[in-house]
Amino acid sequence: MAFRSILFDRPELGTEIDARAEPACFADLDLDQIVASMTASRDEYHLQPFFYAPLDACSCPPSRSERTSAPGSSPTSGGRRMRA
Repeated sequence: MAFRSILFDRPELGTEIDARAEPACFADLDLDQIVASMTASRDEYHLQPFFYAPLDACSCPPSRSERTSAPGSSPTSGGRRMRA
């Protein structure tokens, strides 16, 4: 059975993750240092290519406010309200 990543909507996107290279802009924005520090001491998992995937290729779960609000209403319009 082939590995299937839960990060991608389409299974074929997860299988080509190892072929991804660091984008050229990462060094300019110091993102290469950020990825290196986040993945330090986790080399056996080979996590760096997951940070090189464009955001539109990954499926993200809806935010808490998107899950709880009805269409056309604000997240705090009903039910519980935050107290100061």
